[in-house]
Amino acid sequence: MRRTLVALGLGGLCVLGLAAGAAPGSGVGDEVRRTSDVLLQADAREPGDVHAALRRLIGIAGDLGREVRLTAAAQAKLDAAAVEARRSSPLDEAVRAALAEAYAALDEGRPFYFPKEVGSIEQAKAYGRGQVDRSLAALSAGRSKEAARELVGLVLLVITPMEAHR
Repeated sequence: MRRTLVALGLGGLCVLGLAAGAAPGSGVGDEVRRTSDVLLQADAREPGDVHAALRRLIGIAGDLGREVRLTAAAQAKLDAAAVEARRSSPLDEAVRAALAEAYAALDEGRPFYFPKEVGSIEQAKAYGRGQVDRSLAALSAGRSKEAARELVGLVLLVITPMEAHR
């Protein structure tokens, strides 16, 4: 009996150790990676797939905002962007405007700027992969607000016309 209790106790400690060692938000991280791959893979995607991926990334950013208890104003901007993206196309100007406000709220008032170093689709994909990596690193480090900002930045990168910023 004593051996059984010791074995159960050690087993419980191992399970607790594994749970504590798991990366925070790893399920969210996997979803971010899968969803962003739809946008950043080399092969062509159906518009419906891209729209669904954009909507999902906006939703994940909103969920992360709730997790860290953003200010009511910042969370309202994220939620408004999500509602607008579901109501219309995520490529709609109203969605872009709502996301730009949400991005500024997540980045201490600094607005989103289209990256100057991005001048082609391939450069945009490479830049976007960096945003995903930064978001996942922030998630792993428990910095959900930063992770949300990177995701909103990725969506803005995708939906902002490139030629308008050359």
